[in-house]
Amino acid sequence: QALGIAAEDKTGWHVILLGHGSRLESANQGLKLVAEELNRRGQYLGVTPAFLQHADPSIEEVFQKLAQSGASRILIMPLFLFEDVDAYPANAISARIAILV
Repeated sequence: QALGIAAEDKTGWHVILLGHGSRLESANQGLKLVAEELNRRGQYLGVTPAFLQHADPSIEEVFQKLAQSGASRILIMPLFLFEDVDAYPANAISARIAILV
C-alpha cells in the first residue's frame, strides 16, 4: 500500500504533485521531473505538478481541470524539495485544499 491507496487501486487515481513554487523556473524543475517520472511509471491515471505560489499552474487550476474532465478520485500529494516549508504553513495548505473539495 502506497500513499494510503491499495496497489491494485492506484490506477484509478489522478495525482496532483504539489510544490511551493518559485519565480525561478529552474527551481520548479525538480517537481516537474518527479511528476514526469511518476507518469512514466504509469501507476496512476496521471500525475500533474501544481504550485502554491510564484509558478503555474496553481493547485486551483489543476484541480479544476481534473474535476471538469470527470476525474472522480484526485490525490493531492505535497512534495517540498527544500527545508523552508515554514514559508507556507501547513494549516494554510490545508485550508486551500479544503476550499477545492
